[in-house]
Amino acid sequence: MVFFIPMPYYVYILHSEGSDRYYIGHTNDVLRRVEEHNTNPRMTYTHKYRPWQLKTYCEFESRGDSMKIEKYIKRMKSRKVIERLISDKEYFNEIAQLVGVPTCRD
Repeated sequence: MVFFIPMPYYVYILHSEGSDRYYIGHTNDVLRRVEEHNTNPRMTYTHKYRPWQLKTYCEFESRGDSMKIEKYIKRMKSRKVIERLISDKEYFNEIAQLVGVPTCRD
């Protein structure tokens, strides 16, 4: 019998100190993704504002759940929301309830 163990996904927030910008994304491997943001040779949005520092992240049950949270945060377009998530990880759970996904697993 084969058991499928779902892979967790994460919503993460990066900060560029030089340009004082935040970036929100989702991934199944936070450390790998931060490294890619800082070293990828392609010209992307994050390429222009290097180096990036990981400020916070939160684990969710599925890619779909993490995408819903990421989309909600980006749609808010609010620096205050992002900074609150960094200082108060429980705020991820409040957002999860608003978008109807299970809470943060960290």
